[in-house]
Amino acid sequence: MTKILLAFLVLLSVCSRGSAETQPYTVITRDSYGDGWNCGVLTITNKETDQVVVTSTGPADDCKYAPPGDTCERTETISLECGTFSAQQSGLAHPADCSWIIHDGDGATFAQGSGTNSELFSTCSSLRQASPRLLDDDTPPAQFTVSGLTEGCPDKTVFEGLYKPVAKTKSDRWYYKSEKDMYIYWDSDCDGTGPVNVPNLWIFSALEPSTTPVNDLDEDNACVFSAYKTSTSMTPPLGTTTWTVTCGGWISIPLTLKVAEDRLITTTPDELYNTISQYGNNVMTSGDRALIESGTYTCTTCDSSVSMFKVELFGNIVCQEDGLSCVLDGQLTRIVMWISETGGSKLTIKGIKFYRGDAGGLYSGGGMVVDSGCKVTLEFCAFTSCSAYIGGAIYNQPDTTLLLYGTNFTSNDADVHGAKDVSNSGIFAVFDICPDGWVGIPDEGVELSAGGVEIAGIPNSFSIGSCTVCPLGKAGASAWYDMLSSSTCQTCPIGRFRSAEVGLCTICGAGKYNDKDGSDASDHESCQSCPAGKHLADDGLRPPLVTRSAKIA
Repeated sequence: MTKILLAFLVLLSVCSRGSAETQPYTVITRDSYGDGWNCGVLTITNKETDQVVVTSTGPADDCKYAPPGDTCERTETISLECGTFSAQQSGLAHPADCSWIIHDGDGATFAQGSGTNSELFSTCSSLRQASPRLLDDDTPPAQFTVSGLTEGCPDKTVFEGLYKPVAKTKSDRWYYKSEKDMYIYWDSDCDGTGPVNVPNLWIFSALEPSTTPVNDLDEDNACVFSAYKTSTSMTPPLGTTTWTVTCGGWISIPLTLKVAEDRLITTTPDELYNTISQYGNNVMTSGDRALIESGTYTCTTCDSSVSMFKVELFGNIVCQEDGLSCVLDGQLTRIVMWISETGGSKLTIKGIKFYRGDAGGLYSGGGMVVDSGCKVTLEFCAFTSCSAYIGGAIYNQPDTTLLLYGTNFTSNDADVHGAKDVSNSGIFAVFDICPDGWVGIPDEGVELSAGGVEIAGIPNSFSIGSCTVCPLGKAGASAWYDMLSSSTCQTCPIGRFRSAEVGLCTICGAGKYNDKDGSDASDHESCQSCPAGKHLADDGLRPPLVTRSAKIA
């Protein structure tokens, strides 16, 4: 067989000062197919001295007598101090058959790789135990969206939507969770049994991964998932790339992973329809946060019956200023907003006044219509002088989830008595607390005029009241305690900053640290980069420690 040269580099980074004693490690190199040794040489090098400390070749008999299909491997014991090393494999005839694994003195998997692998890990126990371990400066996106399954594999559309980072795993990669409780994570060996037949996968799964194991993160001893892509990137491959999806069999489908963005909508009132509505130019895409400039928006160029019609759109539509200064005016001739499909994720609308919407004739929902299957949250909105046959302000259809915080209803009307404000056929809940990132108490108004399915919570009109977004450096207790609301802002703890965008205490992120509490850590700029030659000793909560020089015994 013709040998090709394929190298992969695994960086092992020094972490902290410590004992000069060496520690034993077991190195196993494997060829998963018994047709002779085709996996070249594994070389481990001290990166600070460029000294080769280990050269691992194949077994003495070169696997000549291994039955076809049987794994051939070599095991040897090495000794290393805490240090910076590279492990490079070369001379691979069949990279897909080649893998290696290192166990520590307790027999636990310490590091592993394959012909296409690139891993980050350290021989230094202090850094291995730190959480998060900051070995790189590749901070993951705050959130991203997934699309392409609706066209490529409709059975798997549950995996579309908005994903947010949850926590770091042992590989220093974040795993992500969607609003439909689906997960994306990276696994170096999905069944954890070795040899690694399908290594280094970004995975779509309905099972939440654990942050404890090095591999087999769903801890099922099997490779069970709905889609995967081979990659060693520190974040899920962004852009449009090919994934392998189980769809009546394994097929290749182009999926798009896109970082959600802020988009400031500064158009004229008549053009607002074309920047958000899918029936227009649709500048806002799913997962984006559209910031609406203050003003009154009418519509002379859009559909005659609906001011804004949104299809398959989720994310955030937010008035740039508080005080209901963004007004969508239906001019008593059309429904203000019709929401049709949110892709299984949530559309949040904040600080918008729905004014003078009229459904006309026997139609429902003059201010807003929410179609079946949608998930919508309204924060500090208002419905004023809207009318319809039933549900003057809102018509909430079956199989929906509509949640309201601090939302006011005034002077709405309906032909059917008892449903001037709301006609509900789905899940409709009104909360008497401020939303996450805010503290205080909203003002409670009169009971809503509602018909249909009973409204959950407190079925009254509310307004912003004393709800106040916490100042920079502080956040509502609900941001990081298991509480729904709080009457006081809590100082963000050391190692976190308050995100002005969402009002939550947020971890600084990979490669960053912060040794001050939120009173002096008001934004992401307060998070400092870990200097060269230093590392974090404790969860990013203390200043970096000086890195020791590595010495090889």
